[in-house]
Amino acid sequence: MKKNSIGAAIAFLAIALLLSISIFVLCSCGEQNEPKTKTEYSVMITSDGGMPLSDIKIIVYSDREATDLVWAGYTEKDGSFAFEAYESDGLTALLSELPEGYTANESYTLTPGANDISVKSSLLEESSLSGVRYKIGNMAHDFTVTAYDGESYKLSELLETKKAVVLNFWFMNCDPCRMEFPYLWQAYEEFSDDIAVLAMNPLDGTDETIASYATENSLGFPMAAVDPEWQSAVNITAYPTTVIIDRYGMVSLIHTGSITEKETFVKLFEYYTSDDYVQSAVRNVSDITEN
Repeated sequence: MKKNSIGAAIAFLAIALLLSISIFVLCSCGEQNEPKTKTEYSVMITSDGGMPLSDIKIIVYSDREATDLVWAGYTEKDGSFAFEAYESDGLTALLSELPEGYTANESYTLTPGANDISVKSSLLEESSLSGVRYKIGNMAHDFTVTAYDGESYKLSELLETKKAVVLNFWFMNCDPCRMEFPYLWQAYEEFSDDIAVLAMNPLDGTDETIASYATENSLGFPMAAVDPEWQSAVNITAYPTTVIIDRYGMVSLIHTGSITEKETFVKLFEYYTSDDYVQSAVRNVSDITEN
């Protein structure tokens, strides 16, 4: 009877051990086969001035060697894109199709959640204006203007000390230009430490006639006769036309027509010289002056 009891006990323990092993194996297999879940990645791409960049092509890989493709697409209008992928210590993102004048790093590492990428911008090399057609948001080419008094002004050098450069296009017999100049001059006097103004005549000026015009109208900023191709480069359809190049070298504003209030120029200059300036492509003067 005792032997039977001992045998039954041993059999019971053996069965219990086998069950424990089976349960452990099943649990282990369950853990190994548990499906992975994806996590969300979001990226914001901006210029070094903080302006969102749209239509930038992004290719994301799971490895640093860029062989295992995870996602590909373009940034939205607000400079963002988002996708889901299996969580990783670091996905590799490559950028391409950037606007002229912008330079990206060779690659960027993305982590789960929000990622911010800033790409560098710089002036384009000085070149002929032939074929150049600036739009708001384009990086400007470096250029040099020689005023009627023989003084030369180079855009890249001006931007080393100024926060914006204002190009004011005019011609000798332009009444709206003559009406606008006093207000531009008054505002410029207040902001000359941070703003450069170049009054550029692509139509009918000579050093002598421009010198007389500047004296007659008591204008002290640089005034110059320039290449007629400036008209097509900034798509001048009427005079005066005002172009503002921001501190990063971007064509930020192209305004057609005279501005006949000092306060409008003051608000523009305050915007572009602000310590809190965030780069933007301004479609209308009112977008700044009415805010």
